[in-house]
Amino acid sequence: MKTVYRTKYYTVKRDDSYPTPKYRIYSDDKEVHTAKSQVEATMWVSRQSKKGR
Repeated sequence: MKTVYRTKYYTVKRDDSYPTPKYRIYSDDKEVHTAKSQVEATMWVSRQSKKGR
């Protein structure tokens, strides 16, 4: 898996082991969410930061 980007709390990695890539979001080395696109992953991370994580 290739790291797409990192934020203070999250790391987004692209998983190419499927016909369509999945974007896995990790926090403290644990997977917390799987997104179908990079846009969805970015939106999810931005929503989490607004919740006060």
